[in-house]
Amino acid sequence: MDNNFKEIGKIYETKNYDAFSFLHFNRNAKPRKDLLDALEKYGRFFEPIIVNEDLEVLDGQHRLLSAELKGRPISFYIVDRNTAQQVIKSVNTERKNWSMREYVDFYARLGDENYLILKRNLESDLSKKILDSAIQEVLAGRTGQAKKVRSGVYKIDRSERPQEIFEFIVRVMGHHKGKMSIRVSRAVHLILKGRAVDEERLYSILRDSNIYETSRGLMNERKVVDYIMSEYNKGLTTNYIEYYFDKRGSFQVIK
Repeated sequence: MDNNFKEIGKIYETKNYDAFSFLHFNRNAKPRKDLLDALEKYGRFFEPIIVNEDLEVLDGQHRLLSAELKGRPISFYIVDRNTAQQVIKSVNTERKNWSMREYVDFYARLGDENYLILKRNLESDLSKKILDSAIQEVLAGRTGQAKKVRSGVYKIDRSERPQEIFEFIVRVMGHHKGKMSIRVSRAVHLILKGRAVDEERLYSILRDSNIYETSRGLMNERKVVDYIMSEYNKGLTTNYIEYYFDKRGSFQVIK
C-alpha cells in the first residue's frame, strides 16, 4: 500500500437498521426500485450512506430503506457536526425535491441561530398572511434570499425591525384575502425601512381594495413603491415625501 495514503475516517457496516433515524425532511423516503434491482444484482451497495454523530441519515436514506427491505447489510460513514453542514451543501443543494422549509429545518437542526429564528417565524401565524419568501427577506433586510437559504449562509439583519413590518403587513391583509404578494411586501418593506412615512396614512392607502389590487398587478417593487407613494402624497401640502432609490435599490427620503 502507498505510504502516502492517509486514513480520514472509518466505514462501518450493520444490519441494525433501527439504529438510524431520519431527519424531518427525509421522513417520507421509500425504497426505490432501481436500488432494489441493484441489490439483487450485486448483493450490496458499495457506496456508504452518510450519518451524523446521532446516526441521523444525511445522505442515503433510500439506500438504507432498500437494504432493510432486502435484509442486506448497509455500510455507513459518520461525520461530525461541523462536517455535517458541508455534507448537506455538497450533496443536497441541487436536489429539486427539497422545499425551502426543508433546508431551513436542516440548518436549524444544526443549531444555526439565523435559521432557528427564521424557522420560528415561518412556523408562526405570520405564514397565514405573509409569503415564506417575504418573511425571509424582511428578516434579512434585503431581497433575493432563496439561494442563501439553500446554501446555508442566510443571515438575519440585527439592525432591522422585522416584527413591526410583519405586524403592519398582517394588519393590512386583515382587509384582503390570501397573502400579500411578494412585490407589494417588498415595496412595503422598502418604504417602512425609510422610517419617514406616516404608517397610519400608509395603512389607510393599502387598506383600499382598489389601490391594493392595482399594486399587486405592477411589474416590480419599485413601480409598486412609486404607485403607493403617489397615492400617499396625493393632496398633501405639508409632509410631502420626496424620495429616490440609491445604487443598492434602497428607498431614500430627500430631507
